[in-house]
Amino acid sequence: MKGQGCPLNVRRFSTPQALVLAVESLVNDTAVKARVAGPVRGLLRKESFVKRSIMRIAYFVALVSLVGVMGLLAVSCGDDDEEVATPQASVPPTATAGAAATAQPSATSEADEYEGWLTYKSDKYQYEFRYPDGATVSQAGVEAFGLSEEEWKEGVTPEEKFEQYTGDICVGITYELGYAYISAPVNAGFAHAQCGRTGMGYEGVEKEEALVIDGKSYTAKGFEEKGPGETLNFHNETLVVTLDDGTRIEYGARPDEAATFADYLEFRVELLKIVQSYRPL
Repeated sequence: MKGQGCPLNVRRFSTPQALVLAVESLVNDTAVKARVAGPVRGLLRKESFVKRSIMRIAYFVALVSLVGVMGLLAVSCGDDDEEVATPQASVPPTATAGAAATAQPSATSEADEYEGWLTYKSDKYQYEFRYPDGATVSQAGVEAFGLSEEEWKEGVTPEEKFEQYTGDICVGITYELGYAYISAPVNAGFAHAQCGRTGMGYEGVEKEEALVIDGKSYTAKGFEEKGPGETLNFHNETLVVTLDDGTRIEYGARPDEAATFADYLEFRVELLKIVQSYRPL
């Protein structure tokens, strides 16, 4: 409207709508209406376009923000689900130096292994072992004690030695076709009482066997005697293990005129359990 006077001061009106009403009320001339109202209505159309543009931009921004938030939530929820669903790998137990060398049976497994078995305790020589019902346990009698030449000269009697060392110096166990002898350390080399086999009548084959007694590994050594027959009088075995404290344990097949070595092997597992149940007190 440059170069022409403006019939109204449009700055006095706060909104375009108020301006239009003022124009229509104050100016009745058609030309004036055309001059003033036309541009004003154009301004209104511009304002409507701007508003619509702003609304569209705001809607787009809101939509983009919503999509972004939903995406973050989806990722977060997906991570949580994956964490819950993924199984945790178990950490293998760390082996200790002792456990690597020798497997230690638990108290529960040992109790189950010897369930129903009896316990023999030697108060004199401070040890114990387990044996099944049906096994026979015996102690050395006076007749088992011998005298050295020096003892004989000194007038020592077997009865005196028996009273001194007691029958627990040599404890014998028989079970089915097997046997075992436990000789106390003081009886090393059968110094006081005979406690085991003294020899064999036929040729034998040397053999060894690994044992675990009181949590320690030992090697039993002996022989398998093979004579002219399969009964235990001809075909049998004897093995001996000496513990760290000097205790001597002998085990094997006892003589029998009818049973064979194969029959003895059926009970050998139980015999080994007896031997390996030895524990110092």
